[in-house]
Amino acid sequence: GETWQKTPAPATDAEGVKYACAEDEFDCERYGLHLHGAVDWDTSEDWNGRLGGVYTRSSAPGVIISTGNVGDAVITDEPARVNTYISRDGGATWIESKKGAYIYDFGNRGGLLVVAKQFMPVDVIEYSLNEGKSWSTLKLANSIFVHNIRVDPSSKGHVFIIHGMTAESVHADPNRGSYFVVDFDEIISGGKVCGAADYEMWSPAAPGSHGCLMGQKYELKRRKLDVECFNDEDFDRAYTIVGTCECSRVFDTECDYGTERVYNVPNASQWPHCAPSDNVNTQCAALNHKPPTPSSNLRIISGDKCTSPGAALGDDGPRRRGHHRGRMFVHFIMLLAFLGVAAYGAMYVHANYDLGTLSTTVPNAARNAINGAYEKFQDTFGKREQATPPGYFEPLGDFAAEDEI
Repeated sequence: GETWQKTPAPATDAEGVKYACAEDEFDCERYGLHLHGAVDWDTSEDWNGRLGGVYTRSSAPGVIISTGNVGDAVITDEPARVNTYISRDGGATWIESKKGAYIYDFGNRGGLLVVAKQFMPVDVIEYSLNEGKSWSTLKLANSIFVHNIRVDPSSKGHVFIIHGMTAESVHADPNRGSYFVVDFDEIISGGKVCGAADYEMWSPAAPGSHGCLMGQKYELKRRKLDVECFNDEDFDRAYTIVGTCECSRVFDTECDYGTERVYNVPNASQWPHCAPSDNVNTQCAALNHKPPTPSSNLRIISGDKCTSPGAALGDDGPRRRGHHRGRMFVHFIMLLAFLGVAAYGAMYVHANYDLGTLSTTVPNAARNAINGAYEKFQDTFGKREQATPPGYFEPLGDFAAEDEI
């Protein structure tokens, strides 16, 4: 959530017609793709205004479908101006797959998409085996106002339930419901099961990030776009980490504690820019052993696995090693001074007192003095620095066993 980018509008609509912004650079800066969220579905008072929001499933990573519109603002009160969009790369790019607002769901681990037109009686549903590039129709026994499409919770199966109302109007008796059960194993009998040659490797990444997410490169297997086949029931889209990346100021840093992002920076060539905030609470326990903040006021995002943070944080960014050495040197000098004072005290006692009469009192007194001096030493110069948990202003930190709560 540190870096945000405008969702790019598709170059063409579902009919292959270029959007106006594709011909006008100024319009492209103003316009973007606006997608509906869960609130556009949950807050509608009736089925006539419910628009499908951004939707994906863990069994189909990278595949996202949503209703929305291209323009300078999202449209929620004119369903006729809403269309249906699909992304197969985690939202980096989108296509307008259907004109109009549709309701949808996944099956076959994202290999089967089923949609139905909303807000009007329909006697067909549509399905796609290539992530919305093309569609086939399936006729229903009678017309229905489709309310929703459902599949098994994992979205791995091929059996869908389409339910809604058979009334003449969407505002008519809501008790006149109807549903259809569609088994695509029977509809597409003898459907081809994908083989090894039908898949490709895909690396999810934000645009401009050199193929990295949180400092690492991932690879997932996905079906090729032009291939129409069913994923095998044992198909697994598990990811593989194939490498790490050098830290990037844009994608791997955030403002450090006590600073905030600023935008009025003249002639800025790198982002983000952060400046100290006012009224910062400096008494937070997590700040006791916080490394020094570099002059850039940046830190590496907690949990990010990128390497070589110096360039991203600035020349004075990774100063921890020198900082630790300085503290160790001061501790060493103070320890020598403490031992010298202790030795002088022992010699003074030996020369000026009868050790026999003090044998019962000196040990306890000496022990108390030593403990008191050591505690004072620790309070003054700090205790041993321990690893702090992620999110507590020390990137890549891990819990030490004694720190766990």
